[in-house]
Amino acid sequence: MAHRFTSRLQSRTPLLYAIVDASLVGGEEIVAVSERLVEAGVDLVQLRAKKVGSGTMLQWVRAMLPVCRAREVPLIVNDRVDVALVAGADGVHLGEDDLPPSAARRLLGPDVLVGWSTHGLRQVREAPSEADYLGLGAIHPTRTRRHSRVIGGEALTRAREATRLPIFAIGGLNAGNIAELGGLGLSGVAVASALLGGPSVESAVRDLRAALARWR
Repeated sequence: MAHRFTSRLQSRTPLLYAIVDASLVGGEEIVAVSERLVEAGVDLVQLRAKKVGSGTMLQWVRAMLPVCRAREVPLIVNDRVDVALVAGADGVHLGEDDLPPSAARRLLGPDVLVGWSTHGLRQVREAPSEADYLGLGAIHPTRTRRHSRVIGGEALTRAREATRLPIFAIGGLNAGNIAELGGLGLSGVAVASALLGGPSVESAVRDLRAALARWR
C-alpha cells in the first residue's frame, strides 16, 4: 500500500512543495505559518529544523498535522525518522547523512512518503528504490543551503531521462525564475525562501502558482 498522495506525484499538474525552514521562521510562528501556507494552497509541507531538538520538533509536527490533514496536504519531516514515526507524519525527506531510505521504510511502513535529496546525475541514477520522489538541486544559489553546489537547469533534463521517479527542483527558486523549468517533465518545485522571506505568504503562494500554471 502506498500513501494516498503518491498518485498526485505522478500527475502532470505541477505541485508546489513548501519547505518550512526553522532558520527562516521563528519557532513561535512555525504552526501559524504552516497553516497560512496550507490555506493559501500549497500541495505539500516539509518541516526542516536542522538545529532544533527532537522534543521541540515533535511538538511542532503534532501541532502542524491537524492543520495539514484538514486540507489533505501531506506533512513531511526533514531528516528525523524518529520524529516522523512518533508523530505519525505522512513521510520523511532524507539525504546522504541520514538514515537510509530502506531503514526508514522498514520503520515507517509502506504507506508513507519517502523523499531523497540528490545533487547530480549520478545520485539520481543511484536513487534508492524505496524513494517515492527526488529533490534535485541546487538549481540556483540558495539562502537556506549556502554551501550547496549549484547544478543549473540543464541537469534537470538529463535527470528526467535517468529516472522514472517524480522530481522536484529545489534551490533558489522563485516566481521569476521557475518559468525556465517548464516542459522538463518535473513534478514541481520545492521552495523555502521565496515563500517565507517576503511580507505575505499568501501573495508568495499566489505568484508561484501563477508561474507554475505557465508550465502547461
